[in-house]
Amino acid sequence: MNIHNTETKKLMRLRRDAEGRLKNGAAPASQGWWMDSDALGSIHKLANSPASAPDALKLLHEVQVHQVELDLQHDEMEATQRELAEQLAHFEGLYEFAPVGYVALNPRHEIFESNQAAANLLGMKPDELHGRTLSGFLASTGRSSLPQFLDGLRPDGSSARCDARQVDAGGQRRLQVIASLSPGGRNILVVLVDLPKGE
Repeated sequence: MNIHNTETKKLMRLRRDAEGRLKNGAAPASQGWWMDSDALGSIHKLANSPASAPDALKLLHEVQVHQVELDLQHDEMEATQRELAEQLAHFEGLYEFAPVGYVALNPRHEIFESNQAAANLLGMKPDELHGRTLSGFLASTGRSSLPQFLDGLRPDGSSARCDARQVDAGGQRRLQVIASLSPGGRNILVVLVDLPKGE
């Protein structure tokens, strides 16, 4: 089914719904859409003549149906906005409070997005990570091998793994780096897992 047919069916459903609600007296409260004085004057003129009074009634009915359609569309848009806001909050919560570190890297391997777990692993605040390279947090061997690993990611959506050692004031920590290219292949999505010392 093409987009044009889908849109046509949606508009037909909307009109049927609007006409049904008008007929049953169940139209939603008006959002304030109404005709200007010129349009009202034209309907009034048509209604004053017996020959054109039926046309005036048809026109008035069309205007009422259109007004209800606008009100229904407005209600649908508000419901969609609420649903999108709820979904966004849900996914932001999943991302931000995940038990593993998430970072997004640009093509130069610089961090442009991270969650709290990644910031904790790397020993910085999330906003302090912005613009820094992930390899800059690793021991010297990882600094040279991580860029090659990231550049070798395939654009087919598959992920790759490597182990690295992160250096901070407390010494070294073993990390597993799981990475894949974002849809479209422009950015790199990375999961950082803190490996127990015995692994």
